[in-house]
Amino acid sequence: MPRSQLSSPPPSAPLPPLQPTVLPQDERQPEGSQPIPQKARKAHLDVVQVQPQYNPASLLSAPDTHAAKSGIVYPGVNLKVIEDKEAWLYVESPLGRRGWILKEWIQE
Repeated sequence: MPRSQLSSPPPSAPLPPLQPTVLPQDERQPEGSQPIPQKARKAHLDVVQVQPQYNPASLLSAPDTHAAKSGIVYPGVNLKVIEDKEAWLYVESPLGRRGWILKEWIQE
């Protein structure tokens, strides 16, 4: 069929605005790392968010600024605090992604 005879698709409804989320990345444990034993975890039920000036903020595989990135998070996303270690928080996103983030990057 010639192109001139093809009809264009009907206009679609506008899409809802995108919500901030964690970008998907590999969910496997980074090589050489071990999950934190359940007894060693300090389970806080705190919820934190990234400060707007850290948009986006990296989730890291270890509490070290040179560690591999395990994902990123945006301001407005609630992060559940799993562990608190010195200047770092081990957090979980609503999608189940986990990683370390500097306390100075978050707001409670």
